[in-house]
Amino acid sequence: MGDQDDAKRAAGERAIAEYLADGLRVGLGSGTTSHWFVRSLAQPVRDGLDIVGVVTSTSTLDVATEVGVRVADLNEVPELDITIDGADEIDPSGNMIKGAAARPCCGRKSSPPRQRR
Repeated sequence: MGDQDDAKRAAGERAIAEYLADGLRVGLGSGTTSHWFVRSLAQPVRDGLDIVGVVTSTSTLDVATEVGVRVADLNEVPELDITIDGADEIDPSGNMIKGAAARPCCGRKSSPPRQRR
């Protein structure tokens, strides 16, 4: 594993420790950072962490299913408590940019797209 993968895995483990708790509805992003996060969920879920994941891509669905994370469809969840995802870019002002390579599969069917602020 390279330095970048180590950093992504460590970020996922820290997000679990600091932000997740039983009963949360968790948006699971796409891409390598999110995959490390989802893979890091395997042991806490086996140890009893009770969360529901809502995925943004079929690849994240595959990883979540593989490690035992319970998954719900976005259209079945009234709202998410938190979303964990990596940024594709961070500009000089610290704004994160997401979406360069994501291939969404599971968008909310009845909601219009959100406007950027």
